[in-house]
Amino acid sequence: MTNNRGYVSAQSPHPTHLEGSIFTFIRFVELKVLTGELEIKYRTFYNGSMTALVVGIVLVLLAVYLVLPVSWSPQWGNSVLEFLKGGIPLGALMIGLLAIFIGITDIKDRMEAKKEEEKEKSEKKEQTE
Repeated sequence: MTNNRGYVSAQSPHPTHLEGSIFTFIRFVELKVLTGELEIKYRTFYNGSMTALVVGIVLVLLAVYLVLPVSWSPQWGNSVLEFLKGGIPLGALMIGLLAIFIGITDIKDRMEAKKEEEKEKSEKKEQTE
């Protein structure tokens, strides 16, 4: 199929095993005839926004029900707090390691930039002489 921009476009149908699911993945393939380039673009479409809204509301209500401190609910509030308390040191560890790696990379980049700057200065100096 050729469109008005001179491209040959082919749109592959979404796989049948994804039909009826919340996410539908569609792959677009554009072949630019004049330049000989092939572009593959993946786009994700979110079908059934009403389904997502209903699922979201149900999950929020379930979470509230599970932690309510009343006799007719499982009363998992304390367990949830203990789980979150246990996750704080692990989260701090991960963020700390990430910050260290970012800092090391930044120092290396600065050193490389300084070397390149000195190299450019020396090349300019050689060209003027």
